[in-house]
Amino acid sequence: MTKRRRARGTGRAGAQKLRAAVLAAVLAVTVSACGGGADGEGRAAPAGTDSPIAGSASPAATPAPGADASAAPTARPSRSPAAGAAVDLEAVALKPGDLAEFRMVDVPPIRTEPARDVSPAACRTVAEVRREAYDPAPSALVRRYAVATRGEHLGTGTQVSLAASTEDGARAVLAALRDAVRACAGGYTGDGRGTTAVTSGTPLDVGDESVSFHTSGRGTPTAYVLVRQGSVLLRFAASSATGGEPRMPVPVVVQQVMKLRAATD
Repeated sequence: MTKRRRARGTGRAGAQKLRAAVLAAVLAVTVSACGGGADGEGRAAPAGTDSPIAGSASPAATPAPGADASAAPTARPSRSPAAGAAVDLEAVALKPGDLAEFRMVDVPPIRTEPARDVSPAACRTVAEVRREAYDPAPSALVRRYAVATRGEHLGTGTQVSLAASTEDGARAVLAALRDAVRACAGGYTGDGRGTTAVTSGTPLDVGDESVSFHTSGRGTPTAYVLVRQGSVLLRFAASSATGGEPRMPVPVVVQQVMKLRAATD
């Protein structure tokens, strides 16, 4: 009897630790585009904020104060000039069961504002990509959270976004971002935050092209990967629940790009 009680206690403790890790990962990856921050870095939600994974079976993140969710781009089909076929972003976004070690959480569309007061001005594109304030604005935008529930990425939460654009527009965003990352090696100030350091990363060999960079400063360090697949921009922002240096979960990036590519081939 004593052994069975101990086993049940151990099982409950393990489950509690897992739930705590999942919750912490979601809170850490709450970025400005979906939670009211100003710079796109993962940050813990303020006390009293509803967690995206708390409560119902259909979780949703809490919009930023004053954000007009109805004004955000809707998840309607877009057309990829490269593939010549309609792409329903909602249909190709990662869903529960797509990745065994990750829990997928829906995030509602929220309008984002352009970055302001960024200095030097050459860094503005970095700040706006972190906010998902693309130019040109996407015609459709779908967001997910990928929360690692076990495995080597346990404790990491990744925001996954798919933005529909034109192929020329998507190419222009990636080209401007590459230039901005190179220009911002010394970091930038403004945009409502202190100095933000920007470090270039090694692009992943996925999609038609990609750009990787890392930000640190006030708040939680965040790793970013931007991928262009045809006319669709995919943005991945990963943060660690511990506040330490994050590692981008490559399986999340690869699986999402593969799902999109399969729908356009």
